Amino acid sequence: MKKAAWSRLALLAAAVLLNTGCWVYSLHPLVEPKDSLSEPTLTGTWEREGEDKGTLTITPADPGYQVEYLDKKDGKTSKLRGALIQLGPNRFLDLDPHDNALEGLPEPVKAHLLPAHSFWKVTLSGDTLRLTPINAEWMEKGVKAKRLVIAHEMIDREVVLRAATPELRRFVQRYAGPAFPDQDAWAFRKK
Repeated sequence: MKKAAWSRLALLAAAVLLNTGCWVYSLHPLVEPKDSLSEPTLTGTWEREGEDKGTLTITPADPGYQVEYLDKKDGKTSKLRGALIQLGPNRFLDLDPHDNALEGLPEPVKAHLLPAHSFWKVTLSGDTLRLTPINAEWMEKGVKAKRLVIAHEMIDREVVLRAATPELRRFVQRYAGPAFPDQDAWAFRKK
């Protein structure tokens, strides 16, 4: 193998080894869209603050919410379905791919994609919205050390939850503080 090929291979291996995962996914919802709470102040257009600029648009849907995120770096829009739930003193948004998120993909590709869910702690204060995802590093360390007990799989160093909805709700409510640290929040201002 040529030196350039070995260099590329070494860089790829380093990237894989250093990757600690970005997201925690779930095969099951935290809340079914039909059970979603209605929160009028959540709807509207929101601008992401900080380095990672983007526009979040949340509109009521039947059921739940339609959520679109325009990433201003690459100009791509993500279309998701949202459902809101109150667990203890906190609210959480369950996001999964919107029905038309796969438009344009060939059927063989669609057949190999699963609609995973992600969970976000929601904090609304005036014209500020903070969405905090589960901290993937905290989750990975906790399940590997067996401090966190929940049905899951580790796939390419990513945690994929396979617990049913009732177990997910208990877990999220119990660990709402450490699982969703404020420093990981995506901050938005209402437009």
